[in-house]
Amino acid sequence: MKKGGFLIGKTAIQPVDSCRIADYPIKPMWTDLIDIIEKSARRFWRTAMRGHVFNLELAKTIGFASLMLVGISLAEDWFAGMVFENVGFVYLYFLPIWFSARKGGRLAGGLISVMTATKWAMFADARYPLLAWMLNVVILAGVMMIFETLERRMARVSKEAATDPLTGLLNRAAFVNQGKEILHENENTRSQCAVVLLDCNKFKAINDRYGHAAGDEALKVLARALKDSSQGDDLIARLGGDEFVVLLAETDSIGANLFMNRLNGTLRRASAELAFELSASAGIAYYGYDGRSLDILMQVADEKMYRNKQRSNLALATMAESGVSNIV
Repeated sequence: MKKGGFLIGKTAIQPVDSCRIADYPIKPMWTDLIDIIEKSARRFWRTAMRGHVFNLELAKTIGFASLMLVGISLAEDWFAGMVFENVGFVYLYFLPIWFSARKGGRLAGGLISVMTATKWAMFADARYPLLAWMLNVVILAGVMMIFETLERRMARVSKEAATDPLTGLLNRAAFVNQGKEILHENENTRSQCAVVLLDCNKFKAINDRYGHAAGDEALKVLARALKDSSQGDDLIARLGGDEFVVLLAETDSIGANLFMNRLNGTLRRASAELAFELSASAGIAYYGYDGRSLDILMQVADEKMYRNKQRSNLALATMAESGVSNIV
């Protein structure tokens, strides 16, 4: 509030007597409302593009499935008109429903099912159009649920085929396939990464003294420690036996050193709760410096790990610059 007048936006409105209103730079009140709407729209758009308001991939899925639905409708009308009447394309309408359920889940599949049912109801000569529309929605939603259930089962089977059953980590085949894709992206983006190969120290002695159950527990604890020490984009796998591998995405020697330090601390804390001491030897190979293919990086990391394992009874030696590390 200003003495002798009031404010609208940033413009002071003073009391007027006999002078003309045009002499004062009065800002219309609706311009403030327009500014608010404009700023809100810009903020909503920026937030939406970051994926905070809606899932951008979901929107793309629905949009592409809608285009498929329109294309099938046009093809059906054209084909029926050019050749003969009553040509049924009903099964083709399941294609956008299957695609949307596969890519976007139940929400996208349900929306496309409702759109398909609405399209059928618009051109159907039914005595009770609302009832026919509801029946079509139920039928198509059931088809969508079948597609979505089959997709989840296929995804579960695929995950089980790519997962180590004891630790829940990736197995060797899955790690190689996904690792090669990451290295291919690194080749295009010129990003750094590192491959860490680990071997559980004295694993045979743990099995012989404490039993195979203790050996399995050691592998599980080591797998959890690797998960807790890594980042979201890193790949972790059990190669077999007591050997593990980690692909540290977008990581240089400093990041690899930090990873090793985190892993070392996690294993030390875990050893305090176990009946045996849990430690591991590791070797690190850096993309670009030690090689550019996954096979070469794993081979170099394995050689460094083997050399380091010979010194596993020494004190902790983490030398990320040389690519050799040891966890005791």
